[in-house]
Amino acid sequence: MTQPARNDFQIQGMHCAACAGRIEKAIAAVPGVTEAVVNFATHRATVTGTVSPIAVAAAVNNAGYQATPVMSTPLQQRPSPEVELAEQRRDLVTAAVLSVPVVVLGMAHITALWSGVTQLLLTSALVVIPGRGFFVRAIKLIRHGGVSMDTLVAVGVGAAYTLSVVTLATGGHEWYFETAAVIVTLILLGQYLEAKARRGTSAAIDKLRGLAVTTARLINADGSERDVDVKDLRPGDVFAVRSGEKIATDGDVVGGESTIDESMLTGESRPTVKRQGDAVYGATTNVGQGSLRVRTSVAVGETMLARIVSFVEAAQGSKAEIQKLADRIASVFVPIVIGIAAVTFVGWLVFTDVGLTAALFPAVAVLVIACPCALGLATPTAILAGTGRAAANLILIRSAAGLEHTHGVTAVVFDKTGTLTEGHPKVTTSLLSQDLPAAIIYDLVTAAESVSLHPMAVAVRAHTAPLSTGKYSIKNSQELAGLGVKTQVVLAGDTYQVAVGSAKLIEQERLLVPDPWRERASALQGSVVYAAANGKVVAMFAIDDPIRGSSGDAVAHLKALGIRLVMATGDRIEAAQSVAKKVGIDDVRAGVSPLDKATIVAELQSAGSVVAVVGDGINDAPALAAADVGIAIGGGADIAMDAAAIVIPHGDLSKVAAAIGISRQTMSVIKQNLGWAFVYNVLAIPLAAAGKLSPMIAAAAMAVSSVSVVLNSLRLSRGVTFSSASARRK
Repeated sequence: MTQPARNDFQIQGMHCAACAGRIEKAIAAVPGVTEAVVNFATHRATVTGTVSPIAVAAAVNNAGYQATPVMSTPLQQRPSPEVELAEQRRDLVTAAVLSVPVVVLGMAHITALWSGVTQLLLTSALVVIPGRGFFVRAIKLIRHGGVSMDTLVAVGVGAAYTLSVVTLATGGHEWYFETAAVIVTLILLGQYLEAKARRGTSAAIDKLRGLAVTTARLINADGSERDVDVKDLRPGDVFAVRSGEKIATDGDVVGGESTIDESMLTGESRPTVKRQGDAVYGATTNVGQGSLRVRTSVAVGETMLARIVSFVEAAQGSKAEIQKLADRIASVFVPIVIGIAAVTFVGWLVFTDVGLTAALFPAVAVLVIACPCALGLATPTAILAGTGRAAANLILIRSAAGLEHTHGVTAVVFDKTGTLTEGHPKVTTSLLSQDLPAAIIYDLVTAAESVSLHPMAVAVRAHTAPLSTGKYSIKNSQELAGLGVKTQVVLAGDTYQVAVGSAKLIEQERLLVPDPWRERASALQGSVVYAAANGKVVAMFAIDDPIRGSSGDAVAHLKALGIRLVMATGDRIEAAQSVAKKVGIDDVRAGVSPLDKATIVAELQSAGSVVAVVGDGINDAPALAAADVGIAIGGGADIAMDAAAIVIPHGDLSKVAAAIGISRQTMSVIKQNLGWAFVYNVLAIPLAAAGKLSPMIAAAAMAVSSVSVVLNSLRLSRGVTFSSASARRK
């Protein structure tokens, strides 16, 4: 069966939210499409499903627009918007040059024939050259049974222009060429300013993509070096990084030693010394005096930087629930406006003593001022700016829904190991039974713990492996999430049934821990791991895991936001309480399984809390998925990152409070934008229908409305700080 694929398309001809809704419906109707999202702010469509790009492009073209597949990888530069912006600027300048004489003659009320003919020629040129797009797109949409902002503009401008031509041809002197000219010019101005301002909302992702390295110094098998395109690097290739150079892609150091500035990924200003065996990341910089030889570990499109860009792009292309409501309104708004304009025209004609001309202009004003551009831009521009701001703070928000839900978080559940702690525990105390020789116990424990990558297992193995002979084999291994490992170990011809893990695993196996060991474990503050062989507990290891440096501040910031904090861990209560006391968490749930963590989330949700879960491991995945917002700490298991709505790549827990702050600020801006857009239309349409706004003023007001929404969203990406105080719910 063909697996669903995600494809991006650049959309041309889209000028309002109604356009976006129409395109979305057209794509969704294509067989094989499971999800279609059209973002008006980015002019981008994201399509998921078992469908060819050709079929999607054909559906968009049939709807009256154009779709071009975006084939580049996350780190390749996208087509520059400068070309489109230059075309808009050219049309705007042309319209301005042509409209100025028309406005001067019209406002001067020069009724000589030469004045009328001059206005006719200049306005005709303006409509045919810079204004042609409105009419071409409107006609194309009408052929496909659709309407959009272009329909409103084309009808309004066409009515003013046609009336003026007829009046001039019949010898009349009431011409309204300046109205048609100014409407076109002001709307082109609004679109140009809107497009220019909108570029700022995606600046963060452009900067991230700009960090990518384009060439690498590949080391050949004979030791010689040659420059190659980074796209040609394959996992296993070795490349050189000299002092002052950027690292081409993710990999492991296989030779040399130097200092690397990883601040673009970690946010830490202090460079890190890297030597053989250490992992390094693409786009970080060798600021030391040494050179490195790095073995490529991933494909270019799968680097940490590429994943960050992909996450941000996915978020910026997705939709929040609040945006879907705005889109539904916008999709029916244009037909309603046309109806209101028709009623306005008939009402003025029937219920007043004004003539045809005077009745037409309030209707034209309704058509022009009611454009739903501001409504369509209200949410996506804020999402763009908010996710971009989060990325600049090294917080990866994977979807608009995740950003939306985060603002309402009232409770946060923390995992302990690898989340509140560093996840690099060490054995501090070990006790061995006299039932087996120490060498055999070390072999059995080392063999069993080699099955697991859990930090506790790694710590125990690091302690026992140097004391093990390594002369064993393993079979029938089973890793029990949140409990430990069970396996069979063959050693010197004998087979041992081995279990290594928590006290809960030992209890589940119906084994007894010697009383002295139990008393000793109670006195220890760290975690305890037991080892059993053939039905007897033969070893106990006390493990201490240092508190993550950012844990205390993170907890303090979240408390300042009024958020309830819970720690849920599979570890024993003594170890859990020790960590909780150090970081400042009062509600501790110890000895819980992965499914128990999900149950804790459900309990909090049933009590009315909006719950975020912060974790890093496989055992956190059920809780991350069950939470309203899952937050994965980077460096953890991929399954945990896949289950999360937010990823913090390098584990700075202070970013949890920052993510909530950014979400609250973003939702505040979205509500401001939507409020302005709705109020603007609710107030403006009646004023226009009542004849209180001329079509020219209506065009200017419409342009100002759209630009104001974009500029308000840009506040999110231009230095807004997200302190505990500023993030506090209003």
